[in-house]
Amino acid sequence: MSATSDNGVIHTMTDTREMTQTAQNQTLDFVRQSQDAFVEAMQVWSDSLNRLVGTTQERTATVSELPKPDEVLDQVFDFAEALLSAQREFAHNVVRTASTVWAQGEQTAAQESQTAPQESQKATSAAVEAMKKAENKKAEK
Repeated sequence: MSATSDNGVIHTMTDTREMTQTAQNQTLDFVRQSQDAFVEAMQVWSDSLNRLVGTTQERTATVSELPKPDEVLDQVFDFAEALLSAQREFAHNVVRTASTVWAQGEQTAAQESQTAPQESQKATSAAVEAMKKAENKKAEK
């Protein structure tokens, strides 16, 4: 599906929608992968904690041998900080890439808008010539 604006520039809406949908799908896939990795990391952490603490029957550690709550809290927030930093870097990369694509699109549109009037004039001249030829043939009969 395409539409022509008043200045004769053809916009391909389907291509834009497809590109947008593809970018969104890729972003969602990345987010899902990130979330899966986070869940897996939490599972490893949980398994490690369970091995450390053990079940009630197996518990041999005393409270003094367990990590301090402040240490656990700091580790959790350090991990969250690292995760947020990775997400920020990812977002910057997406914006940087999108900005490049956007700039290239603007440059292409500007170039096409400069050549569109010339192409339109050529097409109009060709149509006028064809009409004149058709009228001449009709007049000859």
